[in-house]
Amino acid sequence: MSNSLRHQALLCAVAGCLFFWNLGKAGLWDRDEPRNARCAVEMKKNGDWIVPTFNGELRPHKPVLLYWVMMAAYSVFGENEFGARFGSALLGLGITLLTYHVGRRLFGAGAGLWAGLVIATSLNFVVIARAATPDACLIFFATAALSVFVLGMFPKTGPEEAPSHQGNPDRLLAPSFWHFAVSYALMGMAVLAKGPVGVLLPTTVIVLYLAWNRANLSKALMNNAKTPSAGSWWERAKQEFAWLAPANLVHSVWAARPLTALVIVGCVALPWYLSVAWKTDGAFVSRFLGEHNLGRFLQPMEGHRGPVVYYLVALLIGFFPWSNFLVPAGKAVREQSRENPASRAGVAFLCIWAAVYLVFFSLAQTKLPNYILPVYPALAVLLGLALHRFSSDASGLSHKWWMASFVLLGIQGALILVGGTIAAYWFLPREFAIGLLGMIPLAGGALGAWYFYRHKTAHAAGAFALSAGLFLALGAGWGAPRIAQYQSSPKLLGWLREQPDEIELVSWGLVEPSYVYYAGQTIPRLETLEEVDQFLLDTPHGLLLTTDHELEKLSSPLKASITVVAKAPRFLKEGQVLIVGHHRQALAQRLAGERATERMSQIPATGFSASRHR
Repeated sequence: MSNSLRHQALLCAVAGCLFFWNLGKAGLWDRDEPRNARCAVEMKKNGDWIVPTFNGELRPHKPVLLYWVMMAAYSVFGENEFGARFGSALLGLGITLLTYHVGRRLFGAGAGLWAGLVIATSLNFVVIARAATPDACLIFFATAALSVFVLGMFPKTGPEEAPSHQGNPDRLLAPSFWHFAVSYALMGMAVLAKGPVGVLLPTTVIVLYLAWNRANLSKALMNNAKTPSAGSWWERAKQEFAWLAPANLVHSVWAARPLTALVIVGCVALPWYLSVAWKTDGAFVSRFLGEHNLGRFLQPMEGHRGPVVYYLVALLIGFFPWSNFLVPAGKAVREQSRENPASRAGVAFLCIWAAVYLVFFSLAQTKLPNYILPVYPALAVLLGLALHRFSSDASGLSHKWWMASFVLLGIQGALILVGGTIAAYWFLPREFAIGLLGMIPLAGGALGAWYFYRHKTAHAAGAFALSAGLFLALGAGWGAPRIAQYQSSPKLLGWLREQPDEIELVSWGLVEPSYVYYAGQTIPRLETLEEVDQFLLDTPHGLLLTTDHELEKLSSPLKASITVVAKAPRFLKEGQVLIVGHHRQALAQRLAGERATERMSQIPATGFSASRHR
């Protein structure tokens, strides 16, 4: 078996454990997961593969690709949590392998293996690979598009060797037509996953890299590939970024075959966009492009705002624990570029990849940590290069930076151990053991530092990777299901699906998406007390979903005529969620209220409720 097959088998085993273990054990987390999962259920139930709806209303938030993936999974695994998340987990596995192949083509098999391990064991990547959200779809197709570009742009010299960047200068200017065609077809799928960013940002990466490559190739041909001359920082910066000259950019735009992009992306994505526009009289497209694309870029929506450095913090947290290595890895990559000029082009491509996404979303006014997830494959390959050098004891850097990374992991583990135990005890009674997961990074940091002190760099890097994998596997596969047992939605509303007839259920004061998903039906929302009174008076066998706080607002005569059929504590919030209706005995007989009440008793009280009795 070749190194490549062994590496891929290892990555599949690691990623498979991280992404699929107990994937359907936890209930869907509000708010995005149940919205997306229920949308796919409604489309499948209606036999409509074009118009996304949630709770019986148009859902213009995201395009259709995720719902198609879910509908296909539902057909195999059923309409459940595993089916909703299966597509993301499978695509997460694909992204891991794509990252490996990008690293292998740019810097060799060893760097590729480390790149795959890094991305598979990064905190936020594991989260999205186990989530019923469109992020995995977007990242997979955007990464695949850039991977095809890498295959065409960077020829390799042998089956297990790093690529050669020497040879025919014209060959280095751009890949073939077919590489571009496949790349743009994949971008078209990314447009179906999340909209215009699926083609805009990967194409920008390609154009900027072609501009950089053309400028540096010209320098090489003129025997002028020298470091910037001495002078002010402004003069050095102008020389360093001279490749951004307008003429060079225009030439690179044309080299990227924009007409080919328009035709191929249009052929892949436009049929659905035109169909949904026609079936909704333009409402979906206008709201999706105007409100959820341009609107989110120009102004913060739903309270998702942040400073310009927002994504630096998001990256440090989301790329945990590998973000500990960003500083020494940056130094190692710089040394690699100096020692081996042939690798400079690959480093430049990855830096441009990361910079395009970071700059674009930093300028956007609406900010969410998952927006920069397409950066993770590029960063993982850069870290893979650095870690391969490090594990080969060839980093050439001051040891203090690497040692500091191991020590930092140990400190983080100690903080998780203490803080996580306290938080779990306070908010999730009887679950303080979840905080003990902090012992894994604590031990990994200590063991890595010890190996590093003994100059066993390969063992030190291995200890770090092993602790990352164990921490995230146990956190996602064991910790998340234990937290999920405090969710009220599955048991509070799941029993309604078992009734032979659909019960008329409305909400007042709240309607979390998980309630709609687990009820298995649309839940109209009442807006006024008068509407509530009228519903309860006119619909004796209907049910009202509300909270104990909202129930107090009803008139006394009406409260005396209704009863609580089922109730449960709100998840990590004050108060209780109630299902109320008329005539307790009739409802209990018809709606299996006793069984529902029994299920409610199995939901542990959260710290918010329990704290009142401490």
